[in-house]
Amino acid sequence: MGDAALSFVNPRLWPLLLVAALPLVLHLLDRRRARRVDWPAVRFFLTQRRSRLRAIRFREALLIALRTLVVVALALAFLRPATQETVMSTGVERTTRRGIVLVVDTSASMANLHGDPPVSSLARAASEARRLIERLRPDDPLALSSGALEIVPAGESLDTPSDALAWLDALRAAGAGFDLAAAVEHGLERAERLTTNARGVFVLTDLQRADRDTVAPWAFIAQRWRDVVPRADLVVVDCGAAAPRNYRVTATSPGELLVSTRDPVQVHARAEADDAAADGAEQRELRVRLIVDAEPVAEATIALERGASSDAPSAAGAELACRFARGGEHRVVVEIAGRRDAGALDGLAIDDRRHLVVDVADRIDVLILEAPLDESRDESSRFVDLALLPSGGDLAASASVFRPRRASIALPGAFENARVVVLADVPRVPLENAAHLEDWVRAGGGLLVFAGDRVDPDDAARTLVRHGSGLLPCGLVARGAPADGAPPRILDADLAHPALAVFAPPEAGDLRRIAVRGWWKTSPLLAGARVLARLGDGAPWIVERAFGAGRVVLVTTSATPAGSDLPRTPLFVPLVHALSRYLAANDRARPAVFQGAPLEVALDAAETPRAVNVSSPSRPNAPVAYDVFDDGRRRRVVCRDTTRTGFYEFQIDSGALGGRTLTCAVDVDPRESDLRRITLTDLDPLREALGLRVVDRAPPEDGARSVATRPVERWPLCIALALAMLVLELALLARFARERAPWRPEAAR
Repeated sequence: MGDAALSFVNPRLWPLLLVAALPLVLHLLDRRRARRVDWPAVRFFLTQRRSRLRAIRFREALLIALRTLVVVALALAFLRPATQETVMSTGVERTTRRGIVLVVDTSASMANLHGDPPVSSLARAASEARRLIERLRPDDPLALSSGALEIVPAGESLDTPSDALAWLDALRAAGAGFDLAAAVEHGLERAERLTTNARGVFVLTDLQRADRDTVAPWAFIAQRWRDVVPRADLVVVDCGAAAPRNYRVTATSPGELLVSTRDPVQVHARAEADDAAADGAEQRELRVRLIVDAEPVAEATIALERGASSDAPSAAGAELACRFARGGEHRVVVEIAGRRDAGALDGLAIDDRRHLVVDVADRIDVLILEAPLDESRDESSRFVDLALLPSGGDLAASASVFRPRRASIALPGAFENARVVVLADVPRVPLENAAHLEDWVRAGGGLLVFAGDRVDPDDAARTLVRHGSGLLPCGLVARGAPADGAPPRILDADLAHPALAVFAPPEAGDLRRIAVRGWWKTSPLLAGARVLARLGDGAPWIVERAFGAGRVVLVTTSATPAGSDLPRTPLFVPLVHALSRYLAANDRARPAVFQGAPLEVALDAAETPRAVNVSSPSRPNAPVAYDVFDDGRRRRVVCRDTTRTGFYEFQIDSGALGGRTLTCAVDVDPRESDLRRITLTDLDPLREALGLRVVDRAPPEDGARSVATRPVERWPLCIALALAMLVLELALLARFARERAPWRPEAAR
C-alpha cells in the first residue's frame, strides 16, 4: 500500500490559516496594555525568584503554542486534506467493484498483419479487450470507445459484457487517424462517470509514431488525471508489430495541367517500403501497374532508395505513360504488381493501391472577350485566337483540343459555358459582367488577363481590383517604357510551376530572350498572389492568384508585338497553351479524399436531392446513406460512410435535362501507412506525468493482481488533534491555577 501526495478538497480556504496567529497577536496586545511600574521593595523578591519567573514565561509560551496549533488544526479541517491510497491485493477473487474504460484504435494501420501465424493489430487488440471483459463481474461497469470518438449513444455510459463482445466483433480497421492524446483524455472523461472506487483506462493501439505527430495537451491531461478522484489506472496495451514490414503506393498524380485526348499522359507514382521490409539489395525493387477503367495499360519497376536516416522508409518514384482515347471521367489505379521478395509478408495490404479520378477533355472551350474591334491596330484577341487554333499545318491538328470563341465584353453572361475566359486587352469591364465573372471564377473557372495599353487602370481598379476583393491579384498603376531605348527582358521565371514547366528543358526555348516594350507597373500584390515571372527591372510580368475555387493569371503586357517580342517567337503558342491548360484543369480537379473523411458534391440549380443515388466500392448496387445541406447559396450532397477505399459513384438525375454521374476516389491516409513506432523513450515523460504503463498484454483483473486507488480524507484526524490539544490546554491551565493559589501549601513553597 502506498500513499500519494497530500491534496485538499477546499483549497480556496487557505486564508483561514492566518487566524492561527490570533493567540500570539492577543498576547502581544495584552502586554502592551500593561503599565510597568518599578517598586523598590519588590526588586528584592525578583532577584530571589528569577527561576520562578522563567517558569511562568515558559508556561505562557506553551499555552500560546497550544492555542495556535488548535486554530491550525481547525483550519486544516475546513480545508479537508485527502491522500490517494493505492491498494494492491493478490487474493483469488476480487471483492470490490472495478470499472474499466476500453479505447480501441480502429485506424487503418491497425489492419497490419504480423506474428506467426499473421494476425492483425486490431484482432490482437480485440482479443486483449475480450480478456478484460470476460474477467468482469456482473456488477462491474464498462465503457467502450473506438479511436477518440464515443461509440456509445449519448446518455449511456455503461455497457453490458455481452454487448461489448458483440461490439468488438463488429470493429473494422477503417477509421480515420488515431490521436493518442485524445484517446487518453477521452478515456479519463469516461472514467469520471464510473461509480466505482477502482477504475482502469485501457488504450489498445499499435503505438504508431504518427499518432503523436500533433502537439498534444499532455500537461492539461496530466492535471485532469490528478483531478479524477479516485485516481484512474492508465494502461496502454501495445498491439503492434515490433518490426513492421510494409510496401505501399503513397502518391499518384497526372500533373496539374488538364489532361486531353490529344496528348500522352505521364502518371507519376511514388512507392515506399519500411527498412525492415527492404533490408537487402535483392529486396528493394517493386513493380507497379497502371490500370485505367479496369484495364492494365502500363507497368514500371521502382528501385527503392534507402531513407536519409536509419528509421526513414525507402522510397522512389516512376512515370507510367498512357493515352486516353475518349473524354470524360476515367478511373485510374496504380497498384503494386509484384516485388523481389514475393515470399515476404506485406503487413498492410490496404495501401498497395492508389485511386484517382481523371477528367479527360476532348475539347477545351476558351472564350476570348474583346473590346470593339479597331482595324487600325493589332488586337490581342486575334493573336490569342491564332495561338489556340492555328490556321493550318500540322500544328493545327495537335492544338485542336482548344475551341476558342471570340465575343464582345458587352454581352452579359457570355462566358457561362467556357472552361477558360481570356480578357484580351479589354479597356473596360461592365460592372454587371464583372460580378458574373467573379461568381464564375469563384466556382472554379480560370481567368487569363492580357493587360495592354488600352486598359483603363481606373476602371480596372473599380471593377476588377475593388480594394483587394476583386479578381486581379494587384492593381495597374502606370505604364512602363524602356529606358534609353533598351527594352527590358524576362529576367526571372519559375520554371518549376506547372504553367511554365514546358520551358524547363533547354531545347524548349529561353524566355529570357523576350524583349518587352510596354508593360504595366503594379501596386503591391494582394495576399495569396504569386509572381511567376519578372522583368529585368523587377516588375512582375506574370502573376497568379487563387480566387475561391478558381484561378486568375495576369500578364502585364498585351498579346501583340506592340507589347513584347513574344507573339513573334515560337514561345508564344506553348505559353498560351500551358496557361490555358493550367487554368482549365482547376475546375475539374477532384483529388482523392482520405478514408473516413466525408465526400461532398455540389448540386446545380436544376438538380434535386431526392434524385441522387450514391454507391460505394463494397456495395456497388446498394445505395449509401447521404446528407443534404442547403445554406441558401448552394446545395450539396455529403456522404460520410467512406470506410472503404475505392471509387464512389454519385448518380444525379436532373429530370427533363437528363442527369450526370460523378465519381470520387477514397484512399487510405499515407500517414497510416508509415508503421514506424513510438519508442518507450518517447513515452517516458507521459509515464512520469500520468503514471502511464505500457504493456504487451492486458494485466489480469482478478486473481493474480487487483489494483484500486481511493481517496482518504484526513479532516477527522485534524478535529481529533484540535480536541486533544484543547484538553491538554485545560489540564495545563488547571495545574497552573493550583500552583498560584495562595491557600494551598504547595503554592507557598
